[in-house]
Amino acid sequence: MKIGQVALKAAGDELAAYEQQNERAVETALIRTGGTYDDVPHAIDREARHWKAQLVVLGTHGRRGLTRWLLGSVAERTLRLTSVPLLLVPPAGS
Repeated sequence: MKIGQVALKAAGDELAAYEQQNERAVETALIRTGGTYDDVPHAIDREARHWKAQLVVLGTHGRRGLTRWLLGSVAERTLRLTSVPLLLVPPAGS
């Protein structure tokens, strides 16, 4: 199983536990951008508004310095772009 699949399963398990504990349903949406030519922060913002999201949870890579400057930061660009509340999750162990 790939790490992304493990993360999605873990998130699904957490949401299911939350729903059961709080007797509340939670709606989620997974945005796939790998095969598109769309700008990722714009895709996240567009989908969040389409779903009328109350919160967007976004993982970060924790890049710094030259690597971040060259590759940019999807998390930072999304934060600057969207008006939807954003929860940034750093890599484990950071």
